[in-house]
Amino acid sequence: MSLIHTSDRIAIFGGRGMAGSAIARALVRKGYSNQLMPTRQELDLLLKEVHLGTPLDRAVLGGEHHHAHDRLAVDLLVAAFAELDPAGADAFRERGAALKRELEALHEEVLAASRAWTKRTIVTFHGSFGYFAERYDLRIAAVVEPFPGREPTPRYVADVLAALRGADVAALFYEPQLDPRPARVISEQAHTPLFELDPMGGTEGRESYEALLRHDVSVLNDALR
Repeated sequence: MSLIHTSDRIAIFGGRGMAGSAIARALVRKGYSNQLMPTRQELDLLLKEVHLGTPLDRAVLGGEHHHAHDRLAVDLLVAAFAELDPAGADAFRERGAALKRELEALHEEVLAASRAWTKRTIVTFHGSFGYFAERYDLRIAAVVEPFPGREPTPRYVADVLAALRGADVAALFYEPQLDPRPARVISEQAHTPLFELDPMGGTEGRESYEALLRHDVSVLNDALR
């Protein structure tokens, strides 16, 4: 993929949410401070409505569930950018087509890895991997933290432990952006192996979408084979 320059104007869709705001902070740390975070009223990707009125150089999709809809997101972004900058529409479409080919190759890579997973039932920290699980035939028996950033109640922890007892759970996953202690408690009480899955990236070795996905697949290979 082509490089992003620090002078580029970058739109972060979902930038006010947990994942998008983490991406924005990671970009600022690396010098990419020329950011635009449109609200849903300004840019609704589902409706393809654009109300920004300003040219953009690059875009980052910050929603937590984009694993399953990456190529659709490319089409929507290309359409939005072509409306924002008609003179650059052909270039947007060309880059979009190339990006979709890269994403399709990445999907096939992950799919091939997933076929070797002999275990399929997991517990995740919260709901950020729901679409990924559906796409690659994993079953999420429970989530540790149903509301991100809010520690689960003792009653909820007991419910998660009960769910683990009734399912053949291969592994429990925490996320590096959140306090891992609730996951560790459940892992110890349920005698279930604990691993880290990263839904956001932005750290060394996980700067790009592709690198992040390959990192997580490597973790799943260790946990599920």
